[in-house]
Amino acid sequence: MISRFVAENILRCLLPKILISVGAARRRHRLIILHRKN
Repeated sequence: MISRFVAENILRCLLPKILISVGAARRRHRLIILHRKN
Protein backbone atom coordinates (compact mmCIF):
# COMPACT_ATOMS: atom_id res chain seq x y z
CA MET A 1 0.00 0.00 0.00
CA ILE A 2 1.40 3.36 -1.03
CA SER A 3 1.49 5.90 1.78
CA ARG A 4 -0.40 9.13 1.26
CA PHE A 5 2.85 11.11 1.52
CA VAL A 6 4.45 9.18 -1.34
CA ALA A 7 1.28 9.45 -3.44
CA GLU A 8 1.18 13.22 -2.94
CA ASN A 9 4.84 13.54 -3.93
CA ILE A 10 4.22 11.49 -7.09
CA LEU A 11 1.21 13.65 -8.00
CA ARG A 12 3.18 16.80 -7.34
CA CYS A 13 5.82 15.59 -9.79
CA LEU A 14 3.43 14.28 -12.45
CA LEU A 15 0.72 16.95 -12.47
CA PRO A 16 2.89 19.78 -13.87
CA LYS A 17 4.09 17.53 -16.70
CA ILE A 18 0.52 16.48 -17.51
CA LEU A 19 -0.71 20.09 -17.42
CA ILE A 20 2.16 21.26 -19.64
CA SER A 21 1.57 18.48 -22.18
CA VAL A 22 -2.19 19.13 -22.21
CA GLY A 23 -1.63 22.89 -22.54
CA ALA A 24 0.82 22.35 -25.41
CA ALA A 25 -1.63 20.02 -27.16
CA ARG A 26 -4.45 22.55 -26.81
CA ARG A 27 -2.22 25.36 -28.08
CA ARG A 28 -1.19 23.26 -31.08
CA HIS A 29 -4.82 22.36 -31.77
CA ARG A 30 -5.84 26.02 -31.62
CA LEU A 31 -3.06 26.97 -34.04
CA ILE A 32 -4.21 24.30 -36.50
CA ILE A 33 -7.77 25.67 -36.33
CA LEU A 34 -6.50 29.23 -36.90
CA HIS A 35 -4.46 28.13 -39.92
CA ARG A 36 -7.48 26.40 -41.46
CA LYS A 37 -9.60 29.54 -41.17
CA ASN A 38 -7.07 31.69 -43.04
